[in-house]
Amino acid sequence: MKKMKDSGLITQKGKIYSLSEIGEIIVENMQPLLSTTETLGENTEYWLSHDLSSIPEFLLERIGELGHCELLEPDVGHLFETPKILRDSILSSRRP
Repeated sequence: MKKMKDSGLITQKGKIYSLSEIGEIIVENMQPLLSTTETLGENTEYWLSHDLSSIPEFLLERIGELGHCELLEPDVGHLFETPKILRDSILSSRRP
């Protein structure tokens, strides 16, 4: 806390600590980094084994917005059927 206070990230009034204006700006800008780290960290092997160069840069910059991702690989016997988990997810989606 002392280091954060000395750095101007937090302020103290009595026993109450709060973010300074600079602290709030930093926290707001940390969220995209944390989201991206979580998205890429969940399926590291997938992301490392695929060429992402065909994804436009403006979309790569927003990759953290994907949130939780799950790789669905259909078995050969049902290759042309929509996997049940994907169908259920689409049907329960809040956006059309």
